[in-house]
Amino acid sequence: MLKTLENRGSLRALYETMALIRAVGVNLQKVSQEGKLSITAELDAGQEGVAAGVIAALDLDRDIICSNHSGLGTYLAWSGDAKGLIAELLGDVHSTGTSHQRKRTFYSKAVAGGIAPVSIGMALAEKSSKSGVVVVQFAGQDLQGSFYGHFNVAALWKLPYLLVVEDTDFGQCADRARAFGVPFVEVDGSDAEAVFEGAECLIEHIRSGEGPAILSCVVPNAKDALAVARTKLTWDFCDAVDAATASQVRSLVEAFASTSKRAA
Repeated sequence: MLKTLENRGSLRALYETMALIRAVGVNLQKVSQEGKLSITAELDAGQEGVAAGVIAALDLDRDIICSNHSGLGTYLAWSGDAKGLIAELLGDVHSTGTSHQRKRTFYSKAVAGGIAPVSIGMALAEKSSKSGVVVVQFAGQDLQGSFYGHFNVAALWKLPYLLVVEDTDFGQCADRARAFGVPFVEVDGSDAEAVFEGAECLIEHIRSGEGPAILSCVVPNAKDALAVARTKLTWDFCDAVDAATASQVRSLVEAFASTSKRAA
């Protein structure tokens, strides 16, 4: 269930979102390892703070999210719809179509970098209509030359566009961002609060009509977003959220896996 606009940026709400992403990833991986079903699902364990923090800073009724090629965690942070996503991945007829199709303001494409030119076109359309909508493009390992070419267009035309980079190559964005002459903020991607604050600041700039920006979320492999959040919250709260979320997701995965296996 989506949080209200008033509390989506609170650390408790962010933790609930991250716990959901983690639980879905863990349970799908377990099903695959047990050989019950052959599925491929990337949810970037430990990096849940990026999706949770950025999505919490958006106006979900109108802002457009363009996921990278492994954006299942981003979809969950946006929709909270674990049931629909699990159904899709396990081949159920009630699937949400998140990998290649749109759902309201969420867009995804399985090809690495494939959504980048589309997101620039969306931003141009929103600027032309003066809608006030911000287009957010997530990028990670697919951040290659074509991405920078598209972003150059966004910078030249001052499009309402936020490029969010999950930066595992520490500092890969800084020099390039300076070349574009756009606002650039670098945060610890394992700290969901820091991601939220950085995204909120840049989105305010973009929505004012000042053009695009880049949010670089450095995600060290040695750090875990849930563990970082736990240091700021009570363990009772975190344990309760983890247990309830894991139980609900496990039940969904087992139910859909059983149905899909019988159908096969």
